Amino acid sequence: MRHFSALMVVTLMAGSLACSTGGPKVTLPAVEPQQVEVFMPGEFPSEDYEVLKRIEVRDLVSADENEMVMNARQQAADVGADALIIRSLRTTQSGGGLQETNASRDRKILEALAVYYPSRHPELQEQQQQG
Repeated sequence: MRHFSALMVVTLMAGSLACSTGGPKVTLPAVEPQQVEVFMPGEFPSEDYEVLKRIEVRDLVSADENEMVMNARQQAADVGADALIIRSLRTTQSGGGLQETNASRDRKILEALAVYYPSRHPELQEQQQQG
């Protein structure tokens, strides 16, 4: 039991450090997914941007990639992002064993960043100064 308590304290401390070192938090109103620009891997916005949220979408290996992008775009819209930068879209493969068994564990993973353009949100300067 003492080991469990010590582990909980360490976990809580690590969590609070991670939250406190992460710079100012920005809150934007949700937008429609169609308003979120999408940049595919290797493409980047031409204007300065800040990250709002890291997004990861996991699905079956047979999943439609366009639907995965739409899912990520919806998540970005929910946090008020101006753009979604897709960093990667890959397939994981389970090693060893029978192919049929491992096929059920294989996944497609989309990793992206929901970002905003500070130049389009002058109201955020006040929000960051207060925070």
